[in-house]
Amino acid sequence: PYGMEPVERQGRLIGFTVRGGYGHRIGRAIAYAYLPAGIDEDADDLDVVVLGRASRVRVSSTAPYDPHDDRRVITRPAPG
Repeated sequence: PYGMEPVERQGRLIGFTVRGGYGHRIGRAIAYAYLPAGIDEDADDLDVVVLGRASRVRVSSTAPYDPHDDRRVITRPAPG
């Protein structure tokens, strides 16, 4: 998204993106949007329409980048 793409909920316009692009560090697209109060991270029915195609999105109230790798989970085989 480049900005001003519609954000829809159940087919109804609820906001617009402000800016977007590809986050190479996290390996996915990112869009910033103004949404009405009350939309939280549990919302699973939001779409952003880019070039006429709706794509399901999720809300995140925190930055997707993890500079200290705090979210990384490394599993190692048990010794023995």
